[in-house]
Amino acid sequence: ISTESEILTWLATTDAEITYINNNKRDADVGGNVNVVYCNSRNGPNCGGLCTVYNGGATCLHAPGTQCLMATADVSFCSGGNCDGPCSGFNACGTRLNNNFCFTPNTNSIVVPFV
Repeated sequence: ISTESEILTWLATTDAEITYINNNKRDADVGGNVNVVYCNSRNGPNCGGLCTVYNGGATCLHAPGTQCLMATADVSFCSGGNCDGPCSGFNACGTRLNNNFCFTPNTNSIVVPFV
């Protein structure tokens, strides 16, 4: 799990191409905000390429082609496109990369939990 500060530092120093998708809803339906960064490329111990940054409440993120991610909560990454199929939790990451990223091959969606 990353802190918001760690994510902001990585964003300020990466050469990855960043797209932001924010809904920033704060209500009882979605809970508190979770930051998730997910990217389509792994180069050795580094995550990058085309990356998407989400900052919002509980949802299913459609994320085809994701190779690595980091988050401020224990998100789950799934092989199915609708947060289905086999899913694994970020805290159970099998291959840690630099900057607290997790290698997540075959990921097509990400479950952002209610926090």
